[in-house]
Amino acid sequence: MIENDDVIDGYPPPEPPHLTKSEVFSSRGFSDVKQHALQVPEMECNSYESLLRYLCGHFESDFQKVYAIFCWIINRQLSVIDEDRNRDSPLMMQGKGTSTKLMSKMCRKINIPCITVQGYDKNGTYEVGDFMTKEKHSSCWNAVYIEKNWWFVYCNGASSTSKEENRPEFRTDQERQLESGSSPLKALSRDFYFLTDPSIFIHTFFPFDGRWQLLSKTVSLEEFESLPFLYPAFHFLKLEFVDRDIAFTDAISETFNLKIRIPQMSLGKLSFDYKISRLKPQEHESLNMKKYSLHYIIDDVAYFDFRFPAAAVGYYKLQIFGKVLGHVTSTIPLCDFKLKCEKGIDSLVPLPVDADVGWGGTSAKLDEHGVEVVSHANGLYPWVEDEMKFEFAYPEHSDAKAELMKIDENEKHFEKSVNTEKKGHNVNVSVHPPLNKQGEFVLKIYIRDSNASEFVNVCNYLLERTENQSQRKARERLLKLLRSEDVKPAEVQKAKDEFQKSGGKDFGEVAKAERKMHNMSLKKAIEELRRYNNPPDSVLDIVHATCIILGRDEKDILKWKRKKRLLRKIEVTLSEFDLKHVSADSLTRAKDLLQNMDSAKARNSSAAAAELYDWACNHFDKRDGGTKLGVKQLTTQTR
Repeated sequence: MIENDDVIDGYPPPEPPHLTKSEVFSSRGFSDVKQHALQVPEMECNSYESLLRYLCGHFESDFQKVYAIFCWIINRQLSVIDEDRNRDSPLMMQGKGTSTKLMSKMCRKINIPCITVQGYDKNGTYEVGDFMTKEKHSSCWNAVYIEKNWWFVYCNGASSTSKEENRPEFRTDQERQLESGSSPLKALSRDFYFLTDPSIFIHTFFPFDGRWQLLSKTVSLEEFESLPFLYPAFHFLKLEFVDRDIAFTDAISETFNLKIRIPQMSLGKLSFDYKISRLKPQEHESLNMKKYSLHYIIDDVAYFDFRFPAAAVGYYKLQIFGKVLGHVTSTIPLCDFKLKCEKGIDSLVPLPVDADVGWGGTSAKLDEHGVEVVSHANGLYPWVEDEMKFEFAYPEHSDAKAELMKIDENEKHFEKSVNTEKKGHNVNVSVHPPLNKQGEFVLKIYIRDSNASEFVNVCNYLLERTENQSQRKARERLLKLLRSEDVKPAEVQKAKDEFQKSGGKDFGEVAKAERKMHNMSLKKAIEELRRYNNPPDSVLDIVHATCIILGRDEKDILKWKRKKRLLRKIEVTLSEFDLKHVSADSLTRAKDLLQNMDSAKARNSSAAAAELYDWACNHFDKRDGGTKLGVKQLTTQTR
């Protein structure tokens, strides 16, 4: 390994890139470059000159040239040293850090600046919760200078020497498919380490020289050690933690709750699994934490709820996995957590379900037996009404059955509270609350296939009947307003406040209410701004910055008439805006326009413009969150 960052005199200084990876690269757009790199004849590998001439000779873009080198390196086979091969052959490089040194050498030979950066790496021997040491976690990667920007490249992570290859106990069938090239996700997995954005790279790599973080605000080593441990799939599937200050090591008491937001493009296409186990198994212990855990999906959020019994005090490793439906048959790792349970719940009973069946419409058993969930896809519901009705589509020649159980009553079945009807393919299950019973109930759905003798559990629901009358009424009022189109923001705000004050459990209603109010406020603000004929300069700057963030060319929005015309079109764009498509240059320009503005000044100029100002600042914070990363400082840990 090279001991120091090998910056050559005259190289540009390290600075955050002005562009994001998505603006300059896509696996599909560069697929022809990859195919070319994989077809290099053996005879061309005898020298750097012949190899680079073949690899890069007919490409004009430096991005294409560097990607061709990257693809060749991660797919190369190191040669057995023999007397017949030219000693100057790229295949003759051996030893630790070979891929990184090879990338630097090949780029420099075609006059593209490239260095080897030294630092810590959470791949390889890293275990979630480790403190970084040079003995265990030292690594190296490349920074390459293309079109006036420094970019990260990590060949080892994309090649067969990555973490999953070296640690087979953490590899799944899907990861092996990714490595073999048979999965459609292979390109995303391998190309993740090519031109990785600094805000993502910092989750796994910490350079000894802070300048080479390429971030506008550098992250300390302590912050780096506390960042969530995220696998590449978490990023390229565009997942997000709902609670942005969550840390990947956490001290907990009794319960732990994790929420992952799913992007709209993946709803219904992505399922999850998890594994939770003691870091140091205790002899003769039979505790199965999956019997005290729930995973379910509500709207666009995946929930993982863990309840720890009194005997569960200790350290745990929690691994979250994902599966892209229709792609491969197994799962890929998404993120890891280290949990310290300091106190469990006395008299906690296990959930009366098969953990492998799971909750709601995400159960794999449904597909296995040809059952379709028609009415209730989520796994957990508040039991507010006196009757709940669930609808399913079953294979015609099959039988249906449902059972209702109360969790803390020795698995007692309430047969009179459940009614199941099947007509052809349609199955209707209705449940009524048992008399004078409050608490948590499990509704278990079964099927008996044609020619089968026994029923099989294919789906479960957790029904919480824990609300008093005032809580139920507050929830019903809020839900009614959320379904209504003819409603004012103040009405939604009042209903939301009353619901939160009632103490009712939030199943996503609060976030929906805030989203509805925000969208209504934006709509009203835009309508008001359209009526302006000669707005003050502060309003012009705010609208101008908004248009830039949305990707509009400045020369097209210089005049107010042009801005007003654009305001007619951006209402939906604002409410559904995805920050990932914004260039760093556009954000910098928008920030410059608003640098002397604050919420009070914006509101003094125009309440309508202040709504756009707050919208813009919210997106600045989200992008800055890529460098701050919502780090939760852990005062309980010491180095």
